[in-house]
Amino acid sequence: MSAPGRPKRESSLGEAVAQRPEGRPFDAPGRPKRESSLGEGVAQRPEGRPFDAPGRPKRESSLGEGVAQRPEGRAFDASGRPKRESSLGEAVAQRPEDDPVNSGVVGRAAGERRRLLVTGASGFVGQALRRRWPGSPWERDYEWVEPGLPLDLRVPEQVDSLVAAARPDAVLHLAAQSFVPASFADPAGTLAVNLNGTLHLLQALARHRFAGRLLYVSSADIYGAAGADELPLAEARAPAPRNPYAVSKAAAEMLCRQWHFSEGLDVVVARPFNHVGVGQAPRFVLSGFARQIARIRLGLEPPRLITGSLDVSRDFSSVDSVLEAYAALFHKGVPGQTYNVCSGREQYLGDLLGRMLELAQVEAAQTLDPALVRPSEQRRVCGDASRLRQDTGWQPEPSLDPTIQAMLDWWYNTERSSS
Repeated sequence: MSAPGRPKRESSLGEAVAQRPEGRPFDAPGRPKRESSLGEGVAQRPEGRPFDAPGRPKRESSLGEGVAQRPEGRAFDASGRPKRESSLGEAVAQRPEDDPVNSGVVGRAAGERRRLLVTGASGFVGQALRRRWPGSPWERDYEWVEPGLPLDLRVPEQVDSLVAAARPDAVLHLAAQSFVPASFADPAGTLAVNLNGTLHLLQALARHRFAGRLLYVSSADIYGAAGADELPLAEARAPAPRNPYAVSKAAAEMLCRQWHFSEGLDVVVARPFNHVGVGQAPRFVLSGFARQIARIRLGLEPPRLITGSLDVSRDFSSVDSVLEAYAALFHKGVPGQTYNVCSGREQYLGDLLGRMLELAQVEAAQTLDPALVRPSEQRRVCGDASRLRQDTGWQPEPSLDPTIQAMLDWWYNTERSSS
């Protein structure tokens, strides 16, 4: 019982707290509290205007939440450093200029490695990161934490357990159902992993007081169809997804940005265009070509390539170049901002297939398989990575040839050893 004889209720931490008869929380002076977006009682002045701890009035954020305002109108972060204005007009924490590696990480001294949690570490990009990890800037700056727990993004309890065990300072969110034809076959499953799974991750990070940066890996597929006069595609273009996979990525992007604006999460969104490299599954177009060419070289298949549409263009980068961009975004990306990750070069699939045959010194006929032609196929794609280059200094690789050669060699050795 409380002092006046009123029964106490149990808080979420198991402690008894005073309860008014109608069950509404009150602050110390007896004023009723309002409910924040997180369900916490927040002190409310009689006239309904929120105030900060020293009694200064708060300004209204774009979501209607009261935000503490310094007398001169400049926003500050938790440690008292002034915030700068992002290109979105929102005040974001200013990183210390003398420590780009450990900036913004609570409890990390300069030069101390951050704890990095990678979701989807067993996928194509995660395995590419693992191969380049030893001796790389990634290893210098991060400790890759792997608690060894199962992770199904559709299961909130598994996500929560992973975050609790990892205690990350930075999160690279790669995990996704990323195959477009599979998204048509099972759109609900794709949304469950890519959208709901991202929500489960955000909620777990909030519960465990994550104070670092989340890099959410989206997809340039969200742009949808674009005319020749609209190329190259820049981040300002409104999403117009044409398949369930792209829909799930666009929705998860918006969810991450909402958490940035309303919950203060330091999140950066990457929109990679097509990227390729050693170890990619053969269901992806260039890796599939490389495997067929390898089998033809080994005499395991007749000299005939089965293809989808070859008169479509894409913007391809190597997975290594994309990982360099992700590292740059962890260090120098603007909180709440979205970045295209692309080469800026438009390349037709027919031309790339011809180059692969030339490098492999193979001659083969080409046969179109209608089953490989996607519905709602985007005919031309080329991206604009100006924002990424300007904000981080990242530069695309000069040529895709070394990556194509490595893929051809890898598939040749893989098929020879398994035949």
